Amino acid sequence: MGRSDANRRRELVGAPMDVLVAGAGEYVTGLVGGTASTSDKSIGVVGICLFHLRARGKVERILLAGRDGARFPGIRRHFARHIASIYRNLDVEVETWPEDGRYRETAYGKALASLALGSAVIVVTPDDTHFSIALAALKAGMHVLVAKPLLKTLSEHRALLETARTRGRLLMQEVHKRFDPIYADARDRARRLGDCSLMNSYMSQPKKQLETFRAWAGRSSDISYYLNSHHIDFHVWIMRGRGRPLTVTAMGADGVAKGALDIATEDTITLSVQWENLPSRNRGEWASTPPPGSRPNRMSIPSSVFSIWGIGERFRWIRRIEAIPWPAMRRDCIASTRFS
Repeated sequence: MGRSDANRRRELVGAPMDVLVAGAGEYVTGLVGGTASTSDKSIGVVGICLFHLRARGKVERILLAGRDGARFPGIRRHFARHIASIYRNLDVEVETWPEDGRYRETAYGKALASLALGSAVIVVTPDDTHFSIALAALKAGMHVLVAKPLLKTLSEHRALLETARTRGRLLMQEVHKRFDPIYADARDRARRLGDCSLMNSYMSQPKKQLETFRAWAGRSSDISYYLNSHHIDFHVWIMRGRGRPLTVTAMGADGVAKGALDIATEDTITLSVQWENLPSRNRGEWASTPPPGSRPNRMSIPSSVFSIWGIGERFRWIRRIEAIPWPAMRRDCIASTRFS
C-alpha cells in the first residue's frame, strides 16, 4: 500500500492521529518562566488533553514545537512530576523541536515534515504568528486548529479559508465553549426564546495574567482578541441562521497595565453590536459590560457571566461562574446554572 493510500485509510477508519502542537507556553504545558503557573493552568490545557486522548486510543504521536529548545528538559520534568506521577495511566512522552539547547524560529517546519498527511496541527503561539504557521500546515496537508483569535485581519482570514477549501482540510478556531455541556444546553434553550432582544456578557481575568502575556501584550496582540471572545462566538452560534450583525462599536480604557508593567494595552473593552433578527427584522443587541455591582478595577477576581433576553420572555440567567477570590477558586471553576 502506498503512502497516499495508507493516509487515506487512516482518515476513513479513524485510526489514531498524530498531533503537532506549535507553541509551548502556559496554555500548552503549564509552565511560565520555567516554573509551574500559579493560575488554574498549572498543568496546562492542550498537553494534558492530548495525553488523555492518547490513553483513549485517539492520538498516537504527540509533537511539540517551540522556538527555544533550552526549555524542553524543564517541560519534560514538569510533565513527569505534575502529570505522570498523579495520572498514572497517562503517557507524557512528547517529541520536541528544535533540539534541546537549540533556538530556531521555524522549528515547526521540520516537525511538519515528519507528519503523515491528514495529521493534526494545533497552533498556540502569539497571534501575529498564527497565519504563517497555519498556512504552512494546511499546505502540508494537515488539519488545523488555531487558538483564538484565528487571525487578526480579514485578508488573512480569507487567504487561510481558501487554502483550507482547496486542500480539502479542516480549519477551526479553538472555541471550546461550544463543547462545554453547560454552554451547549444554554444555546439550545436560548434559541427557544424567540427573537433575541439583548445578550449581555462580561469576562474578567486576574491581574497577574499580565505577567503571562507581558512578552507580547500590546505588541503582537492585546486583550481585545481573546478576552470575552468565547461569548461573542457563543452569541453568533445562537444566532446562526436567525440573524445578522449590522454595526459594531467598541470603547476601551487603559492605565493599569501601563502603570504596572509598562504595557500599552487596554485594561477593559466594552463592545456593542447591533443585530437584526431574521426573518422578523426586529433589532437586537449584544453588549459586553460588567454586571451590576461588579468592581472591575480590582482585576483580581476571575469571573464569567452572561445573560439573555428574548422577545416576549422574561429575563433568564444562563450561566455564571461565581466571582470568588482567586486563591479559593477550584481548578475546574465553580459554576452554577439557573433557569426560570
